[in-house]
Amino acid sequence: MKKAVFRAKYREVEELKENLKKKEEVKEEIEEEKKTKKAVTTIARSYESATIFRLVRAIDPNAFVSQSQVRGVFGQGFDPMVNGK
Repeated sequence: MKKAVFRAKYREVEELKENLKKKEEVKEEIEEEKKTKKAVTTIARSYESATIFRLVRAIDPNAFVSQSQVRGVFGQGFDPMVNGK
């Protein structure tokens, strides 16, 4: 009788161990995916934002996008750098 109870519990324990193993594998996959994410950073003129958003949506509709205003952008293609700035 004790053996039958033990066997039933053994199967139950084995199932739990297997489920935990699967959960750990999924967790490891998620962690690995977090490490391999890539990001794109760009600075553009405000009138270009509609085009950028359209491109991002076409490539990845679930992409995270943050847009903000800046006081100035200096260098090639933007305002020249001047003394004091």
